[in-house]
Order: sequence, then C-alpha cells, then structure tokens
Amino acid sequence: MKLKKFVLLIVIIPIILLSSCKDDSVSPTQSSSNMTLVGSYNTPDYAYDVSIMSINVLTYAFIADGASGLQIVNVTSPSSPVFISSYNTNGTAIDITTADVNGSKYAFVSDGIPGLVILNVTNVSAPVLDTSIYYQNDRVL
Repeated sequence: MKLKKFVLLIVIIPIILLSSCKDDSVSPTQSSSNMTLVGSYNTPDYAYDVSIMSINVLTYAFIADGASGLQIVNVTSPSSPVFISSYNTNGTAIDITTADVNGSKYAFVSDGIPGLVILNVTNVSAPVLDTSIYYQNDRVL
C-alpha cells in the first residue's frame, strides 16, 4: 500500500508542477495607432522578400520580386525610395539575402525551379550574374 501511495505521489506531483507552469495569459495586441507609414515603393510584380544592405554611405533594399527577379531600390531616405536597377532572373525570385564576400557585394536569390542565382551587386546600377546553381528534380512547393 505504501508503494502505491509513493508511486501515485511520484506521478501526481510532476503533473501538478507542470500544470502550474502553464501560462494562460493573453498578451494584449499592439495598437497600430503607434505606427506610421514612412514610405513605399510599388514593384512590377509581387515582392516576396527583401534584404537591406549598405554600400558606401547609401542603403539599398534588394527585393525578390517574383517573375520580375531582383529589384534594387535606394532606401537611404525611407520616405522617398528611388529605383536603381533590376536583374530579371529566369524563374520566380522568392527569397533573397545579401552578403559582403571578400570586399564584393552579392545577392543570393532563391529563384524557384531555376535554383539559386548569385549576383554580384557591387555596382548596384548594373548587377552581374556570378553563378547559377540548379539542382536536378527541384520543384516549387
């Protein structure tokens, strides 16, 4: 009988402790009245993703813009973004990241079925294809 009580306590105590750790509180939602639109830029297609990179003293938004590929917009002054250039990839640009590699600036664009497109964007006015990597049997989910 003592063994049953001991086993029962071993099982019940952790359940009580774990259930007391549960947080049922609801966080209040933030009011949108604290946010204001600073600026916007209408891209030719659907903007799936954006990566921000500073080059020299200017800040650029690199936009994965669906069938329109890469769009590069100067956002140094966020209230008045300015189109700089674009690069039409062969697929549907859906994701993007940028990086500085050995002093050169690159945009890595996930381009749907055509795979990964790596563009040298050191000269933002004229992006240049560096590498395109295609993986056989890739498909868009």
